[in-house]
Amino acid sequence: MELRVGKDGVRGKSLPITTRSLNKAYGAFVALKDIDLDIKSGEFMTLLGPSGSGKTTLLMVLAGFVRPDSGSVKFGDEEVIAKAPHERGIGMMFQNYALFPHMSVFANIAYPLKIRKWPKAKIATAVDEVLATVQLTGYQSRRISQLSGGQKQRVALARAIVFKPQILLMDEPLSALDKNLRETMQVELRAMHERLGLTTVLVTHDQREALTMSDRVAVLRNGEIAQIDSPAALYNAPRTAFIAEFIGESSLLSVSLRDGACFYRDQPIDVADNTGGASGLLILRPEKLEFDNAQRRRPDRNYFFGSLERVLFQGESSLAFVRLAGGELVTVRRHLNEANHEDFPAVGSPIVLSLHKNESRVVRDDRGQ
Repeated sequence: MELRVGKDGVRGKSLPITTRSLNKAYGAFVALKDIDLDIKSGEFMTLLGPSGSGKTTLLMVLAGFVRPDSGSVKFGDEEVIAKAPHERGIGMMFQNYALFPHMSVFANIAYPLKIRKWPKAKIATAVDEVLATVQLTGYQSRRISQLSGGQKQRVALARAIVFKPQILLMDEPLSALDKNLRETMQVELRAMHERLGLTTVLVTHDQREALTMSDRVAVLRNGEIAQIDSPAALYNAPRTAFIAEFIGESSLLSVSLRDGACFYRDQPIDVADNTGGASGLLILRPEKLEFDNAQRRRPDRNYFFGSLERVLFQGESSLAFVRLAGGELVTVRRHLNEANHEDFPAVGSPIVLSLHKNESRVVRDDRGQ
């Protein structure tokens, strides 16, 4: 879908978002703890985390549906903590779209304009313009029940941006779609963001969705921001074991630091980064491990020895499970352009794995927190 901006534009004025020391508790349960967040004007920020991490509560605080116990929320230079949702100038997309089934597409999109008392002629122009933007021209008279899931999602988006909001907030808007449509809409929503330039905050529990759509991702855990970074930095340079396991696939090996050197058991390991201190976990991403049975060892790689336990064919790739000599089970992913399923050694064969030292990172073990 090629998103278009009409002759008068649907681009709103985007604003940065700043929160300071946000706290929210429900009895003994702490939903948010001292949240400091800076979202740039026009940035696409995703709030990601497991269930109960605080991501939806934080979005609802930004929207004005939840009042924090303490803290500050600013849109630009304006404090909005005491403002009602309709006074904040935000567009909102909900998980279930919250469309009115008894109304037409036109009436649904026009609703936020009518409550703002726009003139009828201006409403008609704005609705036509935003329908063109989401490529639903000609759907004005359709009933919501006549639309597909993807079309309903576009109507909800059109309603959220028709009044040219300064900020767009989205609460898992793609969760009701099937896998193929969901992936298509991820690309389309990202294209919309790039064309319209709205400051956008998305809540999702889907790691791949967050990596696909975002400029930056804030990973929440137990009401706190565990790490906020670009998608590439989150994946390639996680700061803790929780982030390494939550963002993508990984195996973790216990290592120790002795006399300034890193060791896996008694084997020295060259690492590019160590945020784990004297005792941490070495991250092994499946796609970064290589089968390496060369007799001559390369000085820029770390080596691990074990045996092949099983191989799973997964379509575009195969996943091998290797039991290391120390007893740990690690996975190695091979894409079909690298090797066919049949090219793997026989199950039970001895295996040598290698990992480039630039990909060898040690992180703090925070899994029990």
